[in-house]
Amino acid sequence: MKKVKANEIPMQEDFLVFDKKNYKAIFSTAVNGRNFNRHTEDGVSELEKLKDEFDLDGLIYIRQTHSDNVITYHKGEDEAVFREKEGDAIITSQKNIAVGVFTADCTPVLLVDTTRNVAAAVHSGWKGTYKSISFKTIKKMISEFSCK
Repeated sequence: MKKVKANEIPMQEDFLVFDKKNYKAIFSTAVNGRNFNRHTEDGVSELEKLKDEFDLDGLIYIRQTHSDNVITYHKGEDEAVFREKEGDAIITSQKNIAVGVFTADCTPVLLVDTTRNVAAAVHSGWKGTYKSISFKTIKKMISEFSCK
């Protein structure tokens, strides 16, 4: 594991971007006051703009419920239908698809297996943390995708 200092993280407009060989990890900031609230028209509009801003084929997120429910996104699933699923972690092996979670005082956890090309985004609030959501996400990555 490599430590990264905050002032060493590259910015792209109002995002912190970790651009690695097989993946990108992107965190939004409040720098430009953008609204990513999935429950408002402005928020959904801003979320959809991310596809163009980062040249994505899809943008996947779910209804977060402070649970330990881990959901896998598979190729061909309807994004709008998938976004109504309830849980707090998303796993996918689909290329050029962003998986994301919304956080305020909860912790975002990103898990990546660069050998199997599998990524997960975890919303780890106190309830999910207590119920071991990150561990359960790793277990599901292992069982469904043979991650190591």
